[in-house]
Formats: sequence, C-alpha cells, structure tokens
Amino acid sequence: MRFEGFAYAFAILGVVLGLVGLLSAEYFDGLDYLLTPGGALALASVGAITFLIGRTEPPEGVETEH
Repeated sequence: MRFEGFAYAFAILGVVLGLVGLLSAEYFDGLDYLLTPGGALALASVGAITFLIGRTEPPEGVETEH
C-alpha cells in the first residue's frame, strides 16, 4: 500500500508540474519551448493515475457485476 501512495503522489506532482509548464508557456512569450514537455508530462501523469486506478482491487465483501 505504501508504493501506491508514493505512485499517486508522484503522478499528481507530474500533473501539477506539467500544468505549470503549459501555463507558463502560455503566459510568458519566451518560454514557448515548455509547451511540448509540459503537455507530455501532464498527459503521461494522467495516464499513470488512470493505470493506478485500474489496478486497484475492490474491497473484500463487495459484489461486482461481471
């Protein structure tokens, strides 16, 4: 369970840093080179969060409809 907590924390940090890169590229004229890495980092981090959510098991005792 500790690994998942760190993985979520790093994924959320990646989203934040990616959005900082995107927003700074939009706001400041000379930082256009941050647009591509910021977008890629945000997209990869959202994908990591989606992957981590997909890996979680439902709690015991909960019926699933499959």
